[in-house]
Amino acid sequence: MKALHTSTIYQLDKITPAWDRDGETPEGLSLMNAAVIGIADFVANKISAKDTGRHIISCFGAGNNGFDALWSAWILSQSGYNVDFFAVAEMDKYPKAMQDFLNYLDAKGISVYYADEDGDCWNARRHTAFPKDPIILDGVLGIGFNPNRQLPSGIAKAIEWINSWQGQAQIVAIDIPSGLSANAIDKDFSEIAKINAANIVHASVTITMGCPKLVMQEPASAEFCGSVYVVDLGYSLSDINDNEQGSIDFVTEAFVQPYSMAVQAWNVHKGSLGHVAVIAGSDRYSGAASLASIGALRGGAGLCTCYTLPCCVGRVGAIAPELIVQSAAPEGAREWSPEYVKALLPSLVGKVVVCGPGMGNTPAVAECVKLLLSAECKGLVLDADALNAIATEPSILRGARCPLVITPHPGEAARLLGTTVPDVESDRASAAMRLRELTGAIVILKGARTLICGDELHMLTNGNPAMAAGGGMGDVLAGVCGAYLARTPDAVEIAACAAAWAHAYAGDLLHWQRPHALVRASELANLI
Repeated sequence: MKALHTSTIYQLDKITPAWDRDGETPEGLSLMNAAVIGIADFVANKISAKDTGRHIISCFGAGNNGFDALWSAWILSQSGYNVDFFAVAEMDKYPKAMQDFLNYLDAKGISVYYADEDGDCWNARRHTAFPKDPIILDGVLGIGFNPNRQLPSGIAKAIEWINSWQGQAQIVAIDIPSGLSANAIDKDFSEIAKINAANIVHASVTITMGCPKLVMQEPASAEFCGSVYVVDLGYSLSDINDNEQGSIDFVTEAFVQPYSMAVQAWNVHKGSLGHVAVIAGSDRYSGAASLASIGALRGGAGLCTCYTLPCCVGRVGAIAPELIVQSAAPEGAREWSPEYVKALLPSLVGKVVVCGPGMGNTPAVAECVKLLLSAECKGLVLDADALNAIATEPSILRGARCPLVITPHPGEAARLLGTTVPDVESDRASAAMRLRELTGAIVILKGARTLICGDELHMLTNGNPAMAAGGGMGDVLAGVCGAYLARTPDAVEIAACAAAWAHAYAGDLLHWQRPHALVRASELANLI
């Protein structure tokens, strides 16, 4: 799904038929109904994990986003959540439909806190007045915000108050963080954002309506948007002109869902779900082999065999009884040799191979990778030391006989490209495309706003900084990629997108459940 300019979004809102959630009548629900149901479902079932003990604070302005924040919060209150309603202006500043709704809440005995022109009610409500770890719905401003006009004092104070909760609450922006310009596409965006940062909500999650907004394809916008998820409003996007869309394809849940379901038929069996062979590990890094193998199992592979060094066999085998663990070397071997991989080649026919995690960056590992490039595999995923070992000759990857996926982090990408990490990070899209051209592989360039480059350039907008703690995240992703490729070998690019999205989504689920804790690779793997 591509990001759209606000003018196109307004047109889509006019021509998109109202729809019913159950598909019974096309006139059943308005777009706003669909939006508020989507928001309430997301907050209740994902961010709060059905924990009605999480307190919700709805902060709403006078636009459509404000009505979405107000109405969805009311729905959540009817489901048992304790909700506070904060209005950015006095009652008479709201349109009649919202005034009617607010009068309805008043008749029900539900309190709404109204700010005066100076936004005093926001300052009067201190953090200590609320239970720990609330969820704040930001509906103060929407996509119609004009960044060239000065913010009214009350709205500026509302944004300041919401931002004061950073690190103490899940700040959830409705459609777009208040104060962020939806159409801001500029190579200097990060500098512009720094200047205006205090007047923009810094959300941890953005639930955007219908489609991503153009600004969301700017990597620097992650500071304000956090993880971005799309609520389907039934837009018909097939007739949108290319010049009305952004340049990057956003990976969404609706796109990857058909490829994320491991079991889709009654006659499925372990053989039809594919077999992943993980070649990984060393005396020092047996955990890498374990995590890649768990990623393959949790990613839905029918079978997973881990080929590792003798010193790792017992450690890896202890992680899951379903895992097949085989020593790939003679007893006492502590380092990989191409002879070991050469002996494995007949066993790898028809399997998807994941190679690299924890193997060690040695010339011998480079020779192992070269052997695998000529193997009759169903697919090949290269990660970590498999990439480091061939960093001086990355063009050899173009000789792979089977579909190839590589999963570099910025450091590994810089080594493959013969450049620096700052150079990669300054233009991640260019780096991903250069890697694709250089290696011929499907490239998953990990990091904030992970990119997947194949025939198209795709972007993830989920995942979070808590996932950066410790090691092993990439090992799990490599295993998940192997599993998805094993199940959908004829759609390598889509498999890579779906695997990366599922991995990041698992990280978000963990972060939402424990906002103050770091996300560890082993626990993330068990949520995929």
